[in-house]
Amino acid sequence: SPAGTLSSRVLQLSNLVDPALGADEMLCSEVRSECARFGSVLGVLAFEEGAAQSDGWSWEGGSGSEVKVLVLFVGEEGAAAARSALDGRWFGGRRVRAEAVGESLWLKHRVKPEKKSEW
Repeated sequence: SPAGTLSSRVLQLSNLVDPALGADEMLCSEVRSECARFGSVLGVLAFEEGAAQSDGWSWEGGSGSEVKVLVLFVGEEGAAAARSALDGRWFGGRRVRAEAVGESLWLKHRVKPEKKSEW
């Protein structure tokens, strides 16, 4: 993989939707369908990340918050292919950012029941 690119089964998508609208089942369903073209998807979850609190996390939404979607693939190849195809692509008038992230991030949000959507 290119220098500086993490090899991971987890892909993080950001700037998909306006934070004021939040994430819903439709968003996760669309992401799952899109990502399944690149490899088998084990799970998709959406969460809100913000900068309002000192530790960088805020669940209130509003200014500084951003909806992010994590996609867990069966293998790293699918995640890498999806990242290459989706990073910089336009979705609903917004330019998507796609990056590989560690599986620890998936686990962190997987066990946080509040303000998280999973499908």
